[in-house]
Amino acid sequence: YREEKFRKRMVNLKARVERVNIEGLGWTKDHVVTEKVKKLFKVESFQDIIETTKIVQRELKTLGCFKTVNIYVDTVTSEHLDRLYEVNIKVEEIGRVFMNVGVVNGRQDNEVGLVVRGGLNNLRGRGERLEVESSRGSSSSRESVVSLVTPLHALPKGSRAYLSLAQSKHRLPNLPIYQGISGVCIGSDTKYSGVTWTSKLGLDCLDTSVDWTSLSSKDRFRWHPVIEQAGSSLLGKICTSLNFDLTDSFLMPSHGIRGDFTHTLGLTPWSGSVLFQQAKCGISAFYPIWKSVSLGLSAFVSHISSPLIKPKIPLLYLSETRSPMLFRGASLPPDHSGDLTAAVYKASITSKQPFLTTNSLLCRHTRFHTFLTGHAFRSSRESARISASDFLHFFGLGIVGSVSDIGRFELNYILPLNSPGRPGLSFSFGTEFL
Repeated sequence: YREEKFRKRMVNLKARVERVNIEGLGWTKDHVVTEKVKKLFKVESFQDIIETTKIVQRELKTLGCFKTVNIYVDTVTSEHLDRLYEVNIKVEEIGRVFMNVGVVNGRQDNEVGLVVRGGLNNLRGRGERLEVESSRGSSSSRESVVSLVTPLHALPKGSRAYLSLAQSKHRLPNLPIYQGISGVCIGSDTKYSGVTWTSKLGLDCLDTSVDWTSLSSKDRFRWHPVIEQAGSSLLGKICTSLNFDLTDSFLMPSHGIRGDFTHTLGLTPWSGSVLFQQAKCGISAFYPIWKSVSLGLSAFVSHISSPLIKPKIPLLYLSETRSPMLFRGASLPPDHSGDLTAAVYKASITSKQPFLTTNSLLCRHTRFHTFLTGHAFRSSRESARISASDFLHFFGLGIVGSVSDIGRFELNYILPLNSPGRPGLSFSFGTEFL
């Protein structure tokens, strides 16, 4: 009772902050910190001091300038009726140089890559960062990126602007094509409570080369329609996307909802004329219906259009929707193109592994799931619309799991329901899934 009475008395006690002392600043600019701590001088009670110091500590940690932030509150002797306090902030600045090595999901289907990252922190004392990243995939894909990242402190936590130079090369799925990309991009990410709005303006040099070894047979090369699209080209692009993730887990969700909408405008750099427009939209919802059992419903739609009579849409944009965990059990796309229009649905039931204890390592990182999925696609401009009769339906069951935070894997037995394909096992790994 006494403790509760004392707590209520302290909560309602009038109080003001007389001064704020900051210790440990070196490279970081003073105004970056004072902009965050000035709200401490607006408090009116002891409870306000408690809540505001927590907010200030959290905001200082997200500046990208400090490794640790500790805050202490002390009293100041005063003859006023209000209690006066001083706030002491002790910070440790983040190291100027950073470097790490890790494992990531590769650019190609079912690929794992090794990545090396390094750079400079807090370049001008405002949390700016210079990043250098180089990755190599197990299936010979490679990518190198140099980025200058500037945090947008006036916007919600995690918002940033960036300038990137990138070079990559990887094989397009199901096609005898290697796609090289060298480009420059300027963009921004605005984040708020699980929602991210991204805008990018870029210029890419696309180098499309043929994998002749996959077309050779007994010292002869067979013809493939995509050979006509080999060569180099310049492409300007404006990309905007809106995504939200309110699920309990990114790789193995069992509760919540998430969605993604992306629009890409491909332009001719020297004239500004539109080459193509691509829109992609996906949404997934998960709901627990029983102890350790969750129901999932997902849908995905992609469409590309062009004002040109004979458009030359880069193969990169035509083939990228064919993730093996979007099109489960999918047949290969037509040899001469990818998908102008594609649609996928999936209904699934996911549960923990039977006969395993809840705290076991295998139970925490794997699940059993069964699903019904269907997909349809069109590759002709004359018949881009998809009807219910176009869908190929599949039933599957298998095991799904996560490898740390790198990616999600699935081992499924898939049974075609209205497709000429044969039942069989399918393994896939990645981060794009329904």
